[in-house]
Amino acid sequence: MRKYLIILLFFLQGCSPFFGDKKIERRCFNTFEREVYPIFDLREQDNLQIRLIDEKGSDHDFYLNNKFIGYIVPLYGSYSTNRILEKNATIAFTGTVIKTSPNWAEYHIGGGRKSVSLEVLFEERKYIIFGFYMPKEFIKRLPERCSFKLAKSA
Repeated sequence: MRKYLIILLFFLQGCSPFFGDKKIERRCFNTFEREVYPIFDLREQDNLQIRLIDEKGSDHDFYLNNKFIGYIVPLYGSYSTNRILEKNATIAFTGTVIKTSPNWAEYHIGGGRKSVSLEVLFEERKYIIFGFYMPKEFIKRLPERCSFKLAKSA
């Protein structure tokens, strides 16, 4: 019986958002506006889409509770049921960062790592852009409280 309880706890921990962590840090940088397409390293034929947040994912409660509408992500290929952004679309970076730490299973089994995402406004609605789409130099310049910087050796 104990063995089944341990296995059950392992699966619950691995599938639960409660053991990972998401934290919002505000005022990490000054707000600015920018055309969205140059941020992403896309081929000319690729587009950007808005993928709405539904209520099916484990992290989605966090995003919905914080009034995020969806993600701005690349669309590789030509078909999507999501909204495609115009090539000259402009977004506003708010200065807010979402820090994500994976739970044990995400880290050790799924390969998840600590990451930052950025809050942006498009048509006065809040969206998320994953930090790995941003230039590395931009992410490196974030204040320590807004990123996962390694401790400097003496």
